Amino acid sequence: MISNRSFYISVLAFITTILLVLYIHHKSKPSFIKSDLDKFPLKIDGFIGHNLYLPKFVFKTINPDSYIYRFYLDDKGHKIVLFISYYSTAKGGRTTHRIYTCLLGAGWHILKISDLEISPSEYKENVKIKYVLSKKGSNYLVVLYWYQVERNTVVSSGIELNLYRFKNMILHGRCASEYVLIFSPTSKMEISETKEIAKRFAIRVISELSKYWPIEQ
Repeated sequence: MISNRSFYISVLAFITTILLVLYIHHKSKPSFIKSDLDKFPLKIDGFIGHNLYLPKFVFKTINPDSYIYRFYLDDKGHKIVLFISYYSTAKGGRTTHRIYTCLLGAGWHILKISDLEISPSEYKENVKIKYVLSKKGSNYLVVLYWYQVERNTVVSSGIELNLYRFKNMILHGRCASEYVLIFSPTSKMEISETKEIAKRFAIRVISELSKYWPIEQ
């Protein structure tokens, strides 16, 4: 049987949550002003970048405030595709995009999903991002992705992102984030090498990204 004390604590917690949600909903949100994402470096860790552009229907579907979409090549023929989309507080600070849905829809089979720890020099502790290995016929794809929250916080899951969004709205009145996706085609024999190359590339992206954080006001 639930004690009176437990009951009242539960009711108080429920009411507090409702009030916080109402507060967030009615609080005025900052507006998206500008983005410097297009100035993100074209030269990263020996790779040279080339701009790509999303088809209009894709852009409308994912609906970012700003984005970059590029492929990077090095002199050894390694290829990395980088996609970064920014979602302002006014748009809820997150995307509904799911990499798994896109991969499966394009005929790729997901072989592995796991956390991957990396060590950007500007961060005091290691951060976790997601690693996905997929296969289509004889082709393999190494995928890394994460969310970058309020310039300098990295999270790897939607649940973590939602917690940060909720906390930031309460404390700072904003919840902007960026969805960062890296993928690199490879062969079965080169999966480990490609993963390490993509990992180093991800470290550099995280280190650079805070310098080009869009402005809200």
